[in-house]
Amino acid sequence: MYLARRAINYCLPYLHICMFAISLGLTSSVIAKEATNLYATRLNTAGWSINAANAVTDLHRLWFDDLATNQPQALELILKNLEPLGDSFAWQRLLALHPESTGLVITAEDRRLLLSVLSGISNTCWPFILQQYIYLTAPEDAAMLTKILKLHHRSICKLARLGVPGAAAIYMFDSKQDGAREYTRWLEHDLIGAALYDAKYSSNLDTKNDILAVAVTFAMFQGPVIRDRMLRDPSFRQRLPGLYQALQRAVSGYEDRNERIALISFEPKIWDLLLLEQGEAILANWGPEIPIALLFSPVALPSDIQYIAIDAFYNKHLDIINLLQNHLDDANLHSLMRRPDFSKPQMERVLVALDGKCPDCPDGYTKRLAYFKRLSPAAISDQFAPSATGIVAWMPFTKEVTTINKIVQGRQVSAIDYAMLGFSIATTFIPFSQVAGVAGNAFAKVAPKLAGKVVLMTSKAELVKTQVMSTIKDAVHQVAPQIVLTTYHFHPGDLKAAKIDKPNFGRGLPISAQRRSFLKPRWNHDRQERTNLLKTQCSGSCCL
Repeated sequence: MYLARRAINYCLPYLHICMFAISLGLTSSVIAKEATNLYATRLNTAGWSINAANAVTDLHRLWFDDLATNQPQALELILKNLEPLGDSFAWQRLLALHPESTGLVITAEDRRLLLSVLSGISNTCWPFILQQYIYLTAPEDAAMLTKILKLHHRSICKLARLGVPGAAAIYMFDSKQDGAREYTRWLEHDLIGAALYDAKYSSNLDTKNDILAVAVTFAMFQGPVIRDRMLRDPSFRQRLPGLYQALQRAVSGYEDRNERIALISFEPKIWDLLLLEQGEAILANWGPEIPIALLFSPVALPSDIQYIAIDAFYNKHLDIINLLQNHLDDANLHSLMRRPDFSKPQMERVLVALDGKCPDCPDGYTKRLAYFKRLSPAAISDQFAPSATGIVAWMPFTKEVTTINKIVQGRQVSAIDYAMLGFSIATTFIPFSQVAGVAGNAFAKVAPKLAGKVVLMTSKAELVKTQVMSTIKDAVHQVAPQIVLTTYHFHPGDLKAAKIDKPNFGRGLPISAQRRSFLKPRWNHDRQERTNLLKTQCSGSCCL
């Protein structure tokens, strides 16, 4: 009353102005009410209830008025589409509660399906479900959304309430194609369902948002890839849940697991990697980029040698992976990797050496590659065999035989190796050759020549390498049987087979050679024989 009295007192000096304003407002309200009543009356006449007709016309009055002024034909078409709903009590009740859904009703292809979907949505989910239609304005998209909501409106509502806009988009695919049922089951339970569960029990808001964002991103980018693979490969439909669990395990040990899954979302070949027997371990140790590049990219390794890269990934051979990355398209490398006579350990050692981990190999990748391509498996084994140690390293002729073996096999031999071999022969075998019979005479002929060529090797290694190799081979063929027989422990039958006179065999061996042999010879000399031997073989201060 007080406020009314104050308003009257205020309006008294300007009564005519106030009355005009009030009358103008009342006139506009009456006109609008009359217009709205006209729309409601028409709907009521068509069988609509008063509540439903008033709710719809009140909410859309401005729209109807604009159409009545500018596009009366469009308004007439809308009203004609709404009039048949008067026969449905369910529609009347729904539109009385939610008149904002009138536009959906007008454009719906299947009103019965739309009524079934909208009637099953709770009041708390209603604004979030209606929001999905805002993003899909085309009639065909709205029709597909209605079908999706029929099956997944609960999950879509939960995602939308948690802040995922347009959540229904991840469910928009052809539900009738092969594999769609398996994909839907995986999407609803393993991906979205698991993400909603984790987000529900996460106390950290950022973590909750990350979980949902990663799940939706994965569904958006991997969804088409998965459905296409399911369409082409029926076995993949059953394997998808297990493969996705393997992916989850592969990233579970990292603090940034959500970021890793987000990156994997953009790798369409991730399923090829996980289908490998070692795929989970490779993904956990290396991530997706490098393995996919080497194995499944357009420039990947040929399929017949991919097993080498897979083993390298699984066994964490970083040197081999570096080599394959740097020379991925090298046909010569591929040819080497295809050699069937190399065992798996030999191939691994060769590839590691090609990456530069071989001090006794030629310098440069190209030279190394050509070097290993010409070697036999036996040469490869000797190339990477451990050096002799302990008592074996001090046995006579160990280093000499190793160098000769390198020459015969075509392996890398340094000038120092040649020099040491020549000097060793000159200082060790020449005294023996004087007293060892036929073999000694043969070696005496080649030793000076060999020593001279060894000296040349120190300055012109490559120029005379072939000649020295030939000379050494001749010496080895003539002297080697005598070296072996006079140095190591042989049975009498072996001596007989070698056609060597047994008494001369024992007496022809210098005492110094016996001391170096580390093997007790079969023969025994009496003191007089030893004394005579010393007198004949030693002079001055050379004998100790």
